[in-house]
Amino acid sequence: MSSQDAAPARFERDEDLVRESMGERSDRPSPPIEIVTIGDELLRGDLVDTNGGWLAAELHALGLPVTWMSSIGDASGDIVGAFERAFERSQVVIASGGLGPTDDDRTLTSLAQAAGVELRRDEGAFRHIEAIFARAGLSFTPNNESQAWVPEGAAVLLNEQGTAPGVRLSLPGRRGGAGCHVFCLPGVPREMKWLYQRYIAPWLQEQLGLRPARRRTLKVFGIGESTVDHRLEGLLDDVDTSGCEVSVHYRATFPENHVTLLVRPPEGGGEGAEVLADALAEEAARRLDGHLFAREAAHSYGDALVAALRGAGATVALAESCTGGRAADLLTNATGSSEVFELGIVAYANRIKQRQLGVPEAVLVEYGAVSQACVEAMARGVRERAGATYGVAISGIAGPGGGSPDKPVGTVHFALDSADGTRHLHRVFPYDRDRNKLLAAYVALWLVLREVKGVEKGSATDPLDGRWRERR
Repeated sequence: MSSQDAAPARFERDEDLVRESMGERSDRPSPPIEIVTIGDELLRGDLVDTNGGWLAAELHALGLPVTWMSSIGDASGDIVGAFERAFERSQVVIASGGLGPTDDDRTLTSLAQAAGVELRRDEGAFRHIEAIFARAGLSFTPNNESQAWVPEGAAVLLNEQGTAPGVRLSLPGRRGGAGCHVFCLPGVPREMKWLYQRYIAPWLQEQLGLRPARRRTLKVFGIGESTVDHRLEGLLDDVDTSGCEVSVHYRATFPENHVTLLVRPPEGGGEGAEVLADALAEEAARRLDGHLFAREAAHSYGDALVAALRGAGATVALAESCTGGRAADLLTNATGSSEVFELGIVAYANRIKQRQLGVPEAVLVEYGAVSQACVEAMARGVRERAGATYGVAISGIAGPGGGSPDKPVGTVHFALDSADGTRHLHRVFPYDRDRNKLLAAYVALWLVLREVKGVEKGSATDPLDGRWRERR
């Protein structure tokens, strides 16, 4: 099959093989699903396998829980063995990794060996790879051609995010058993996700007649996972599900907490699931009010702040010390940040705080750089210099050294300056240097987000519900 035949719009149902391997959807449970992630770097601990978790979540949302998941190295024998085991016990296999041009990228040669077929050069894939190199003005070395060699009989899934194409190889059952559909994807997360969403998810839905769950994701900051769970207790009580399968899932991704609602419609139904998913998301958002910043999985923390500032016609300037630009990075990762972000200054040295931000020398001498007086002066200084609506400042001791009895490691002072005055916040974080810096950046932007949304105006409430207060 050529690479062009792999596009979802041109799928032809593999009727005999699907009937043999999957059975009728209504007569039997989900087919065994297996995920295999490939690469020595995973076994050495150089990289954490995020691909497997992401794929498992996506498959679960389609109603296809994963039965097996494993990580293996780059040795050909290990990869062949993994595929041979998968052929025997699984009906859908998704492998990621090992599709690059180097000598240790052996996934497709190993798949061909396990399946008992030869490799062939796919001309469509070869031209696609050549075109990518030409557009980028890069030299096309001979080893790049290896990415166009695929197992005989495999459909090529062209990759618009990189050079390595994915493949789909469907195999008949062995010894009277079920058949197996194998998908191979690059290990680069961005490319893997794009190929899965472009090709695999539509293929699975069409071939298996799946009932994808309606998914609603809510993201919160400033309260812990247990508090989120407590606030959502009883969310599904006395809810008319109208035959839908409903579940609530929690995920802590420091320093955020995510809640995902899955509503899977009954056979032949769909409209009710959409209505129910929206209603549950609305009620969950009400319960999490004050700490909710996003209601879409793709909506980042920076996206939320940019949207709020744009909606208010406001701008912000940042003066950072211990965070080293992390707050500015979070903000500028969001599309549209250039419309709302005026100025960022990383003022590490005291003389720079004086020269660039106008912090009085007397403040630094009497109170030090990690103090309320210093961050308030920093916030005022950066706002005045930028002409921004808001000025935000951060100064602290990220660790692991530099602390004292009066200012222990993790001490951070924040200030938000606006035309309405200056607000101050003091916290002591208990984490390592990297997480203290990341959390401090989040808190600084959180002050702005709540101010823009009007949560803080006229309110003396703690924006973090008392979390990370200094305990004496």
